[in-house]
Amino acid sequence: LKDILTVNFSGTYEVNAALLPLLRKRKNHRSAILNLSSCTGVFHSQGNGTYTASKVMQDIYSRTLSI
Repeated sequence: LKDILTVNFSGTYEVNAALLPLLRKRKNHRSAILNLSSCTGVFHSQGNGTYTASKVMQDIYSRTLSI
């Protein structure tokens, strides 16, 4: 459980946390971060609960960054 969450969510969070301050300092406001996730959060299958949860977390986190 912890390994899947660490890779799929914490990895995304750490990279974004490192990049966001750098992008905010840029004068060109056309910078973007592209977070890739999985359709598993929508089309989930039995037995993949932890993986699905980590991808849903990643998706929601990415959406909050775009606000």
